[in-house]
Amino acid sequence: MTRLLRTLVVVFVYLLALGLPGKGTAAPGLFPTSISLPTGWRPEGIAKGYGTTVYSGSTETGAIYQADTRTGQGSILVPGVAGNMAIGIQFDPRTHLLYVAGGATGKIYVHDTATGTTVATITATTDAMTFVNDVVVTRQFVYFTDSFRAFFYRLPLLAHGRLPAAPVAEQIPL
Repeated sequence: MTRLLRTLVVVFVYLLALGLPGKGTAAPGLFPTSISLPTGWRPEGIAKGYGTTVYSGSTETGAIYQADTRTGQGSILVPGVAGNMAIGIQFDPRTHLLYVAGGATGKIYVHDTATGTTVATITATTDAMTFVNDVVVTRQFVYFTDSFRAFFYRLPLLAHGRLPAAPVAEQIPL
């Protein structure tokens, strides 16, 4: 499935889960009409987790918010750190890991969604003109785009989607 199609499917499912008006949506009042984020959040990416769980990243600090689309309740899963960013995010259901593109930091962050622990911080590039942006998880790799440089970053995975002990992002020139 292409990235665009996958994104459209995720957005469609998310809108259905929120119960927005239209054909085929949930009964009125079944889902909340909005989910409040913390003050100053500056959301960017959104990823679908298990069931009705969604994750949202903050461009301000790299924090990750976890919410339930059925109840509208949520909490900060990964606390923010000054200088970090969370741009594109993708959940891997095989491992419960959330892969996060770090924007202008040139980094990739990997968080355990069961505990909120940051399990890896990987430097994709040290180039000052970078913006690690979108992310997609495949069977053997996690790919990241760079909005400012003509590169993909490829993070190899082990069997069953496990992260290597010392993960390294490979730069693939376009």
